[in-house]
Amino acid sequence: MRKGIEDARRRVAKAPGDASAGRALAILLSRLGALQEEHGTLDAAREVYEEALELVRQLLARDPDRVDWLRDLSVSPNNVGRIHEARGDPPRALAAFDESLALRRRLLARDPDRVDWLRDLSGSLDNVGRIHRDQGDPTRAVQAHEESLSICRQLLARDPERTQWIRDLALTLGWMGDAARDAGNLSGALEAHEEAESTWRRLAARDPKDAAASAGQVAARTAIEDLRSRQKRRGSSRRS
Repeated sequence: MRKGIEDARRRVAKAPGDASAGRALAILLSRLGALQEEHGTLDAAREVYEEALELVRQLLARDPDRVDWLRDLSVSPNNVGRIHEARGDPPRALAAFDESLALRRRLLARDPDRVDWLRDLSGSLDNVGRIHRDQGDPTRAVQAHEESLSICRQLLARDPERTQWIRDLALTLGWMGDAARDAGNLSGALEAHEEAESTWRRLAARDPKDAAASAGQVAARTAIEDLRSRQKRRGSSRRS
């Protein structure tokens, strides 16, 4: 892959105005970044993701209405934000995720029925919600996760048996429950985690070897037990 990247860099250097060469390089860089991220070399991944982001920005500046370039640009800051989140830098992660979110809203405005763009938007909302919660703003986190949850349900209404969309719903419900708990809404948090647990159980029933589904059930049950305990303590303190 590195040889392919160097070849692509030479093509871009020889013909800076060649949009296809620039996009090809950005795609290769993003693939390399994903491999580096997978292997835990986060600084190296961030560098190539940022290089890809700059290339796509340059492409879109030439033709702001190119949908494929706009889609590429929506992905690149999301990649950068994921690295900042993993590195424990919420402000930079939020800035990148916000950029991706704005671009995905812009894409979806062109075609509100595109299911892939709907799912992208849901993912960006969850990313933004997680960072708001990490930064101590659970109210804004709840708002983001609620919008994401609405999209998840919209997608599942179209295809109730789509495994990936069921998994998306389970994940969003868990994040929603955590944010609602931090916002002081214990009943809302409990409702979200109970639905998450049943959704993970549905996935595990489809594939008993699905480790993520099993782990999701355990996490949801732990959250449910904690919330019920909090509700009891809250009730006891009010009576006393």
